[in-house]
Amino acid sequence: MTDSTRYWILGQIRCFRKTASSAPVLPFTEVLVPQLVNEILQELQITVRERVYTPFVTLCVFLWQVLSEDHSCREAVARLMAFRIANGCRPCSPDTNPYCRARKRLPEALFPLLVRKVGKWLQQQVPDAWLFHGRRGKRLGKYDHLISWQKPKQCPSWMDKETFDSLPEELTLREIKFTIVEKGKRPKEITLITTLLDAEVFTTEELAELYTIRWRAEIDLRSLKSVMEMDVLRCKTPEMVRKEVWTHLLAYNLIRTVIAKAAQAYKRRPHTVSFKGAMQTINAFRDYMLMDLTSNWYTELLKAIAYHEVGDRPGRYEPRARKRRPKPYKLLQIPRSEARKRKPGKTYD
Repeated sequence: MTDSTRYWILGQIRCFRKTASSAPVLPFTEVLVPQLVNEILQELQITVRERVYTPFVTLCVFLWQVLSEDHSCREAVARLMAFRIANGCRPCSPDTNPYCRARKRLPEALFPLLVRKVGKWLQQQVPDAWLFHGRRGKRLGKYDHLISWQKPKQCPSWMDKETFDSLPEELTLREIKFTIVEKGKRPKEITLITTLLDAEVFTTEELAELYTIRWRAEIDLRSLKSVMEMDVLRCKTPEMVRKEVWTHLLAYNLIRTVIAKAAQAYKRRPHTVSFKGAMQTINAFRDYMLMDLTSNWYTELLKAIAYHEVGDRPGRYEPRARKRRPKPYKLLQIPRSEARKRKPGKTYD
C-alpha cells in the first residue's frame, strides 16, 4: 500500500468519525442520532458496511430531500457535498445514483420503528402543564351520568378474534350532553361518551372545551399533506413510495420536537406555534447547520420558531375552493413515452 493511499484511508476514517459524532446536518440531533439507527438495524439483524452513504447519512439526506422546496435527489446530494466539504471531508460524487441505491438498501421496517421511537421520545418530554389534567390518556349531574355497555355476543367483522376475546364483558362509561354555541350558527347539541368517570376532576365544561379543539387533528393532517407537500409523492416503486411516506412522518415528528423545545423555552403552548413557520425557519437555517459557524444558532433557531404564533380561531371556516385558475391543459392519463408518439393535437384520455 502506498503512502498516499494510506493517508487517504486514514483521512476517510477520521472523516467518518467526525461526521458520525457531530453531524450538524439537522436540528434534531438530540433525538435522531446514529446510535438510534444502528440499534434498530441490530434489532432487525442487518449488518452495514462503512461507506459514504451509511444508513444514518442516507436517512439524513432523505429527510433533507422531503423538507426542501425542490424535493430533488440532485439538491439533496449537493447538500451532502457541502456538508462534507464544510467538515473537512472529501466531497462525495454529485452523481445521484449512489444515493438512490443507498435509499433502496434501507430496510422498510426501519422507518415505522423510527417514527414510533421519536414520537414516544417526544411524548416523554412533554411537560405536565401541557397535558389534560396531567393524563397521558350513577348520576353525576345534569346531562351527566354513568352507563354500562355490554360486550356483544358475536365478534364484529372488522375486529379480529384475539382482540375481541381480550375485551371485558362490561364497560362503565360516562355520557354527557352539552351545547356548542358559535356566532352566526344554530346551537349544536353534542352527546359525548368518555372513560373519564370522575366528574369532580373532569368537569363537563372542560370536556366540552376538549371536544371543540379536536379539529387540530385536521390541521396536523393538512401540515403533512399541504405544508410538507406530501400530496405528490416522487418515488416510483411501491417499496420506495412507502419509505417516502414514512420519511415524511419521521420529518413531521422531528419538526414537532423542535417546536416543543421552542415552545418550552419561550413559554408558548405548542399548538400556538406555526408549523409552516417552523419548517420555513429550519430550511432558512440549513447553511448554519452545515457549517456550524456560530455556537448559538440553535438558540436563535428556537427563538425564531417561537416568534411565529398562530391565532386562536375556533369555528373558523374556509371554503374548499381554489382562487387561482388552473392552466387549460388536458390531463396526461397514459405513459409519457406513449404520449410523445402521438401527433400534436391528439387527446390523451
